[in-house]
Amino acid sequence: MIINEIVLANLVYRFEFSLLGNEPIDMTESDGLTVHRKFPILVKATPRE
Repeated sequence: MIINEIVLANLVYRFEFSLLGNEPIDMTESDGLTVHRKFPILVKATPRE
């Protein structure tokens, strides 16, 4: 599982993330055995300079 941490750290370090659109994040959850967001979070990743 260490590889997952390294990949996530590299993504956060190398890219700048911003939300698509101006509306706030909807944190509504869907029902089920596991909890998932009802609507996915849409982001735009741009490389850092």
